[in-house]
Amino acid sequence: MIVVPELARLGWRDRIALKVGIWVIEHTVHPGTGHAEEMLRLHAADEVASRELRSLHWLPPR
Repeated sequence: MIVVPELARLGWRDRIALKVGIWVIEHTVHPGTGHAEEMLRLHAADEVASRELRSLHWLPPR
């Protein structure tokens, strides 16, 4: 949580700097994924890759 003073109490330069700072934060910070979701994503990608390799067993060698 960010606590912001009343804009009426700030000078014009501080208001602009605050607005730009908030805009930058909103456009650059992404919600993080939890460890469990990341591990699940990695496991699913590994599973897909291994299934793809196993499905190629019937192809003749080059």
